[in-house]
Amino acid sequence: MEGEKKPNASTGMITGGLSSEPTVALAQTHPVQSEWSVEKALEALDIEIPDEVTSPITFFHIIERLKTTKRQGWTLHGIHDGESIADHMHRMSIMVLFAPPSVRATVSLDKCLKMAMLHDIAESVVGDITPSDDMPRDEKSRREAITINFLVDRLLGSAHGGDDESAAEMRAVWHEFESGTINGVPNLPSPERDFVQDLDKVEMLLQMSEYERRYGVNLEEFTYSATKLRLPVMRAWADEIIAGRPKHMKAAQKTVASRKQQDLYYDNDFANRLRQMGIVQPNPTFSPSSTAGPVHLPATGSRPSGGTEVRGHDADILRQIENHQRQYASARPSSASAVSGPNRPNTTLTVLEARRRIQDQAAADSESFSQNGREFLSALTLRDALVLRSRGMPPAAIEERLRLKPGVVARLGRPGLVEALNVAQAVDEPIHKSTAK
Repeated sequence: MEGEKKPNASTGMITGGLSSEPTVALAQTHPVQSEWSVEKALEALDIEIPDEVTSPITFFHIIERLKTTKRQGWTLHGIHDGESIADHMHRMSIMVLFAPPSVRATVSLDKCLKMAMLHDIAESVVGDITPSDDMPRDEKSRREAITINFLVDRLLGSAHGGDDESAAEMRAVWHEFESGTINGVPNLPSPERDFVQDLDKVEMLLQMSEYERRYGVNLEEFTYSATKLRLPVMRAWADEIIAGRPKHMKAAQKTVASRKQQDLYYDNDFANRLRQMGIVQPNPTFSPSSTAGPVHLPATGSRPSGGTEVRGHDADILRQIENHQRQYASARPSSASAVSGPNRPNTTLTVLEARRRIQDQAAADSESFSQNGREFLSALTLRDALVLRSRGMPPAAIEERLRLKPGVVARLGRPGLVEALNVAQAVDEPIHKSTAK
């Protein structure tokens, strides 16, 4: 920034005249800068943090950047007066309030609303990193995570004139959205995360279609994000948006973010799980004693028995595994079968496919439970069923009260085989409100 414009030392607020540079130039930090830190980013943005923070005011000034930082995907496609990060999060928050009934029955809307309002808050310091930046997902997550820690530990909480519970909740909600981390344990199931991450993409699709109509541009590249949606009802929303795109548009613009870049940007969870299980680099020495069986990979875009399409980076990883195993099969001696025994199914991939199939069944169950009753139970619903059974309520009455499919309670086993902990205390507590009829 030009001149002597410096932030006020007591507030962190930038003072002085307006810069003639585009806002986006101030918003971004270099995507390949290796020694990135929050302190260096704030210094580059001419934001000074007071030595003693006694209120959330400095934090409030920093997040003003969410209002002025443009979403880079649109800027890279020539839309320079596009939405800000705050614009995007605001419409997402309104969309949460109008969640479909099937979603409302399975999530905490209060938590979803907080996720929508907070999920991009670290971008006030980090900037809006896009797939075309080619930044490793781990590095993007690292920068955002240390920014969240800085905001919470340095600017918020009772030590800085704020509220500890609110500060801790912001950190917890952000981590759950980013990595499924709950109480310090990563990759836990979170229906709120699944819904809000889907909303993140659906809101982008809405904006895409609106810019296409407003500017007559073809933003086909953004439609690929629809293949990453988890919930059937969100895929239906995306289908409606895409079907409503303008019929007559210019040819699609030059690709800014390739599908491979988008796969790496969106699909890190799957790749990380494979790496953790040691399957991405199977048998690099082509050992003749290996008993790893071949992977029977469905064609990209096909639908295996579980109903889940294998697309994008998931398919690329599995294809690499299959090609590797073909090379192994051709390289190993013909007598190897006598050493290693017959080929057998790959256990890791079988487990992954079973997990995907169960996820699809659970999603379908949540879509239709209002008519047919639920078969997949949340931990709270399971606890409620066990507590009601301990009170002597008949299985049919429990299923009617909790809107379960007939026979679900019987599958819990006989009384005494599976029981809720602390039933003596639970008897005096009301059944969880979300399960009340």
